[in-house]
Amino acid sequence: MGKSDPVTRLGSLIASFSIIVRNFLVIEICLHYGVLVPMKLYNFHNVTGGWVMNDEANSHWLSVIQQLTTGHQWLIENLGYTPRNSWSIDPFGHSSTQPYLLKLAGFENSLIQRIHYRIKKELARDRHLEFRWRQLWDGTGKTDMFTHMMPFYSYDVPHSCGPDPKICCQFDFKRLPGNGVNCPWGMAPIKIIQKNVAERASLILDQWRKKSQLYRSNVVLFPLGDDFRYDRKNEWDNQYSNYEMLIDYINNNDAWNAEVLYC
Repeated sequence: MGKSDPVTRLGSLIASFSIIVRNFLVIEICLHYGVLVPMKLYNFHNVTGGWVMNDEANSHWLSVIQQLTTGHQWLIENLGYTPRNSWSIDPFGHSSTQPYLLKLAGFENSLIQRIHYRIKKELARDRHLEFRWRQLWDGTGKTDMFTHMMPFYSYDVPHSCGPDPKICCQFDFKRLPGNGVNCPWGMAPIKIIQKNVAERASLILDQWRKKSQLYRSNVVLFPLGDDFRYDRKNEWDNQYSNYEMLIDYINNNDAWNAEVLYC
């Protein structure tokens, strides 16, 4: 957590922090899906690790703790793993109780998504979509939870790579023609080949750069997934093979001052 991260107390911003501007952009691509695998063997990381992604509006705090305990006990006993990062993308609204309980459970970071668009717009305008979530009664910062707020409408690929879903949808390679899923904007993904890799890499990097302008860090998070994903081999193959060509091209182009890696 850098000194430029604003502190948020239940929506009240303390914004007297300097902006850090860097020319080199790092893009981290994270797959999100529902597959259980040995963590250390594949270098995968389970986030939150509860039995469910709990509701934050109506759930009693005891129920939240119980489901988190159940999930963590299973992870410890079966995978020898304890999560330290929270992923909460689909509760309809977020409660300040949740980061407080996560902090007590040893979590260090959290990611949230479903926030009213007016709040997202306000935070994006001042580049405050990453902040330290602090409890209202905390005067010392001991409850601070570093929080990353996703900036756009949803957590699917069309609304994750950048501000233009029509372009981003073209980089969800599950939607390649013939796979039974299409892009509602009428522009389907195309397979990445040597002939088009320069143009396609430039197109998605432009979206990543525009997304980066909403944050103060030089690291951009790009979640590559959606509900009910990665349940078939061809999706793994299509996403990996096409992104490998894009990543190799970007990383080997020094003039673009960007590095793409899997998180």
